[in-house]
Amino acid sequence: RGGAPPNGYCLIVDHNHSYWLTNGGRKGSTREIEAVLASGPVPTEVFGNISEGFLTLGLTFKGSRITPSIGGKPLPTVTCSPSPTVKCYHSGMVGFGSGWNKAWYKDLVVSA
Repeated sequence: RGGAPPNGYCLIVDHNHSYWLTNGGRKGSTREIEAVLASGPVPTEVFGNISEGFLTLGLTFKGSRITPSIGGKPLPTVTCSPSPTVKCYHSGMVGFGSGWNKAWYKDLVVSA
């Protein structure tokens, strides 16, 4: 895909302490996000849970419901409803990325 992120759900956290739960990629010159399912500020108390500079991110799936979590704190659950602009995924692979930035992973867990 020419370096574009794969199709699927992405939990994006930026340096401004904001998050987005999307169903893919980048928008404009920085991100081409097909659909933003949820977004908002990262809860301030989460930053007290950063261990050795690492932040815990999670996505929990139950049917069409998706619950993102940051720092062990669940964020609002969303329901993916397919439409002409929203793709919903019920199975697939897991991937990790950091754009062109270096990333370190500690205690990485993927479970089903």
